[in-house]
Amino acid sequence: MHEIVFAGCRPEPLMAYLKATGVFRIVAEQADATARAAWLNDQFVLRSRLDEQSLMSFLMDEYAPTPIVAPWAGGSGFFGKDNKQAVHSIARSKVPRLGRYRTIITNVKRILQDEGFKDKPSNDEKTSLLRRYRRELPDAYLDWMDCVLVLENEGQSFPPILGTGGNDGRLDFTQNFMQRLVDLGICDPTTAGGKRPRQQSHRWLHGALFGDPTPSLLPKAVGQFHPG
Repeated sequence: MHEIVFAGCRPEPLMAYLKATGVFRIVAEQADATARAAWLNDQFVLRSRLDEQSLMSFLMDEYAPTPIVAPWAGGSGFFGKDNKQAVHSIARSKVPRLGRYRTIITNVKRILQDEGFKDKPSNDEKTSLLRRYRRELPDAYLDWMDCVLVLENEGQSFPPILGTGGNDGRLDFTQNFMQRLVDLGICDPTTAGGKRPRQQSHRWLHGALFGDPTPSLLPKAVGQFHPG
C-alpha cells in the first residue's frame, strides 16, 4: 500500500474539502476498492495500491467523469439559447470513458424531444419532467439527481448547498463541469486547455492535488465554494 499526501487538498475552503472527498470517491469506485483516506495536519492523505505516478496516470487516462446534467434549468446546455458546445462535444466524443455521459445526454434529448421542450420548462412542466427523468434515466445518473432534488408529493425542494437544482445563481454546476472536461481535452485527447498540449492538463492536475504554483490557469467562474 502507498500513502500519498495531497498538499493541495485541505479542509478549507469548502472547494478544497470537496476536492479531497471527490478524489477519494473516484479512486475507491474506479481504481482501488480497498483505498482508505484520512486528514493529517490539515492535509488529505490517501492509502491505496496507487503510488503518485500511477494515480496521475489513472486520473489523466482512465478516470470516467460522473455523468451530471441539469436538463430542467436554463443555461444547462439543453434549451433555447443555451451554450451547447460542451454537451455537443461530449455527445460526439468517441472516448470510451465518456460512454456513460453520452448515454445520459442521448436519453435526455430523447425525453425533451418527446415532451416537445425547446425552451426551459415552466415550474409546472418541470414537476412532470423531473419525475420522468427519475423513472427513465439510467442508474448512473440518479445519485446526482438525488443530491440536487427532493421530489415531494407536490413539486420538489432543493438542498441549499447545491442551489435550486445544481447551480450557484446563474452558474450551472453541470454546464461548468462539462466545459472544463472539454478544456482538459477529455473529449478529444489530442487537445487540452483550448488546444494547449497534454502537458498543460498534467500541470493543472498536479497543481490541484499537490499545491504546486501553476501558470496558465483559465479565467473561468469558480463559484460559492471558493469565493476568494
